[in-house]
Amino acid sequence: MQKFNIVVDKRKKSALLSYLQERGDVEVVDVRTKKEEPSSEHEIDLLLAELDFVLDLFKERVAKEKEGLLAGVKRFLAGPPEFSHQDFERICQSFDYLKLVSDLKKWDDDLVRLEIEEKEQIEKMEILRPWQTLGLMRAELETGKTKSVLGIIPAQGLSNLKKVVNGEVNIRKVKEEVKDYYLVITYLKKNEETFLRDLQSTGFNTVVLPCENTPASEIQRIEERLEEVPKLKRDVLKQIKRAGRSEGKVKMVYDYWQNKKKVKDIAGWAENTRYMSFISGWTSVLGFKKLQRILPQKFSGVYLEKTEKENGERVPVIVANRNLMEPFESVTRIYGLPEYNELDPTPYLSFFFAIFFGMCLSDAGYGIVLLIASVAVVKFLKLSEGVKRLFKLMIYCSITTIIVGVLYGAYFSISLVDLPASSLRDFLLSLQVIDPIKSPLQIMIISLLFGLLQGWFARMVNVKYLLSKKRIKEALLGDFIWVWAILAIIFFGITKLFFPSLARIGGYTVIGFAVILVLTQGYQKKNIIAKFFSGLLSLYKVVGMLSDVLSYSRLLALGLTTSIIGLVINVIALLFKDMIPYVGVLVMIPILIGGHLFNMGINILGGFIHSARLQFVEFFPKFMEGGGRMFKPLKREYKFTRIKM
Repeated sequence: MQKFNIVVDKRKKSALLSYLQERGDVEVVDVRTKKEEPSSEHEIDLLLAELDFVLDLFKERVAKEKEGLLAGVKRFLAGPPEFSHQDFERICQSFDYLKLVSDLKKWDDDLVRLEIEEKEQIEKMEILRPWQTLGLMRAELETGKTKSVLGIIPAQGLSNLKKVVNGEVNIRKVKEEVKDYYLVITYLKKNEETFLRDLQSTGFNTVVLPCENTPASEIQRIEERLEEVPKLKRDVLKQIKRAGRSEGKVKMVYDYWQNKKKVKDIAGWAENTRYMSFISGWTSVLGFKKLQRILPQKFSGVYLEKTEKENGERVPVIVANRNLMEPFESVTRIYGLPEYNELDPTPYLSFFFAIFFGMCLSDAGYGIVLLIASVAVVKFLKLSEGVKRLFKLMIYCSITTIIVGVLYGAYFSISLVDLPASSLRDFLLSLQVIDPIKSPLQIMIISLLFGLLQGWFARMVNVKYLLSKKRIKEALLGDFIWVWAILAIIFFGITKLFFPSLARIGGYTVIGFAVILVLTQGYQKKNIIAKFFSGLLSLYKVVGMLSDVLSYSRLLALGLTTSIIGLVINVIALLFKDMIPYVGVLVMIPILIGGHLFNMGINILGGFIHSARLQFVEFFPKFMEGGGRMFKPLKREYKFTRIKM
């Protein structure tokens, strides 16, 4: 990676950053001496907020037409609409989105107003309905000498009310319910003070009707209005739905201004004088050479220079592998990128990860299904680079699954021996090397041998890394000796099991390397006694190695899980077939399909997780620490649109 500084005319700063964004291979860093929070109220932020409002309105208000299964699949496979960059820019600049936003805000306000009115009118009608037979306008509740008051009283309180207000009053029932009476009480104005005082003690709740007309006429008016409101709402919704035809263009404009905002935000990271702007960033060495050649041609007076990283500054990391290894970057990125001066572990983990995944899934039938599905996804779906990389990885892993499944004789957990005699069955049986159900111990030994092999290989990788950094003493006196010590242990094991006559030589070889380890592993200590004891304690690493190797037994466990669950699914399906005459086959088929899809799904997930765990816990720590800072270039990004490259 190469860090650089650019000095440019302040008026050309935004144009320069837009060009760097178009290139997409430069990371700009914040060089402001005085950090200020960017204003969130600038014009672009407000515009993006309004476009967000429009998209939310379309989602909420515009009813999507029901589409058939084939149409839905076709739309999903098609992905976001694709445009050339020129067409994208032309559409965004010619589309009158400001008028659309203004219209939609007005229509949304109209809808909200109508919905509030509808709710209020319904509530008002509920209040008036018990008084529908009142037959009096508000103005008629008072004459020259009398007043009338409306109210509600519990049924059991009516007799008490008549006793308390007994005198020159008239009580009329407007409506009678089980628990309450709706009353009109008319009294003389000259007795108003006494009447109201007595009324308070009766439990009478005064009601003021929300209308000037009679309740009946007001209810009729409300009902007529409630018939109008839905039509008005439909008319407004039609306008919004008609505007919804421009949803695709709104999304394009959103992407357009989102990228403009990114440039505007990054522009605030520059250090500015009255006339000039100072920009700093990172790019690849090749990218810097291109900038040296192109920038002076595009921007007159621009100054570009190499610079060194500051103390404590972390160099961004780009993980770049050839096509064959690129899919395995998915595993590396989950763990975290290596530091800038560390090895990229992707090429070294690829073989082991693919093999371990195959041993976990371990069924050729599942491997074929996974291969077909992964190829279809990569070929027909327009996915992000990260998702596409993951499915390319699944293609490799499905191939190893098929190979392991053939060697295990596993095809959807069907026992080949139980199949009718045929040339195909005989051919498949001839390819079978191990039956994991009958010979789990052999699978265990193979799993542990893979663990030993990967641990040995990790130390070889570390030796290569140390030598590349000129740390020769550390490489030769450290893992280099352990590499040969592990080979000595393997040699001793082989001679002990298969060549007893050579076992003594193997034993002496192990003892010899043990002595060498005692003499060399304390090389970092200064005191000779400390060197000896440090070397002696280093032999304890053999216990750690054994612990690491035993972790690989999970390859056996997961492989057996796939086989046994698949076997159980087959047995259950056959039981249902035999239990239910004639229709048993119809029950068996969904059990087989659903069961095997479930088994394949959980074991793909389990195989990925545990194969990755072996890399993260048992492999990576032997030669890298990780935690590198990802290179984050300033580039155009699109949420709703795809741009043809």
